[in-house]
Amino acid sequence: QPSTATMTTTATTSTSTETSTNMATETSTSTVTMTTTVTTASTVSMMTTVTTASTVTMTTTEQEPVTTSTSIEASTSMVSTTSTLVSGGWHVAEGPCVVTSENCITSPNFPNQYGNNEFCRITVDQPLLGSVTAGLFQTETNYDKMYINGVQYHGSNRPIGVTPTGDITWSSDYSVTSSGWRLCPDSPVQPSTATMTTTATTSTSTETSTSMATETSTGTVTMTTTVTTSASTETSTSTATATSTSSVTMTTTMTTVGWQLIAKQDISQALFDDSARETFLQNTDDPSAFAYMVIGNLDAMDASLHFNGFYRFKLFYGPAVMLEWEQSSWLTEPVITGFRCIAPADCGPSTLSPGLRFKGLGRSQSGWSVLDGNGGEQWPFNS
Repeated sequence: QPSTATMTTTATTSTSTETSTNMATETSTSTVTMTTTVTTASTVSMMTTVTTASTVTMTTTEQEPVTTSTSIEASTSMVSTTSTLVSGGWHVAEGPCVVTSENCITSPNFPNQYGNNEFCRITVDQPLLGSVTAGLFQTETNYDKMYINGVQYHGSNRPIGVTPTGDITWSSDYSVTSSGWRLCPDSPVQPSTATMTTTATTSTSTETSTSMATETSTGTVTMTTTVTTSASTETSTSTATATSTSSVTMTTTMTTVGWQLIAKQDISQALFDDSARETFLQNTDDPSAFAYMVIGNLDAMDASLHFNGFYRFKLFYGPAVMLEWEQSSWLTEPVITGFRCIAPADCGPSTLSPGLRFKGLGRSQSGWSVLDGNGGEQWPFNS
């Protein structure tokens, strides 16, 4: 927003008469130019130059002071910034799920069909949130699932009066969708609000300068006054007072998680070639093939594949098993590190003996497989 500067320039002249006994008359013409520059400090980014010129004709034989007065006026302004932070007991930390105006959370596009390969993570604030219930719930049975406290909900089996103790997760597989779900708190959640105000004020400054015109002649005096305001900060002898303006910037970052099919096999129809153990590639242009793999085309250093230093994967095995986990090692490494189950919480499961337990996914040390999940133990075909 521009500011307005008002400048008033006053030039005072006087006329005097002197009687001389000289017989000679001499008339000379001269021009006297006086420039006065007044610079004031401002924290507003602007550059304004105002130039006024006045021309007078005078006859004088005295030293007459010429006074210019420059007044810069700025109206007082107040800028208020109000930020409101609302906590409704939960929020969508990852994915395209939606928080409604009633403080409910729904699957994407609800009540219409949600999409394939979607994932959401909902963070809860207890005891503020309390228990939750899904009034409407319809997903693909055994494949598109919600996890609350490690319990699976899919098909028409919905959570009723469940108090979440940790994150709620939702994911859909690569095919067949449904109308989804609407999850709401059983009791109204009172939101909390925080307000912050920032004020900026400007003031008025006046500076007067006086110069002396000494000339005995008849001529023209041109006076030019230039006032320049800028974004620099100077120390001046004027009475101007500058007040700095502070600003508050709030940034919200939202991360959307997407899924990519990187390997698939129908073992009753096709096996991987021996070369896939080195290239991690097969039928790369045909995801519908019975044996498909594009892991060799992925860059393990790609930042978009990292979640706080971990890689995140899903494994669908048959019609009834879906595992989701994180690990810090890449799939082509034989040693699996940083393994952590996401859904279900005990995806090993830990009740199995070490040789049968799932421990992440990596390059198989057996000549029978390309990848296995036994973490270097025996019997890779069982894990």
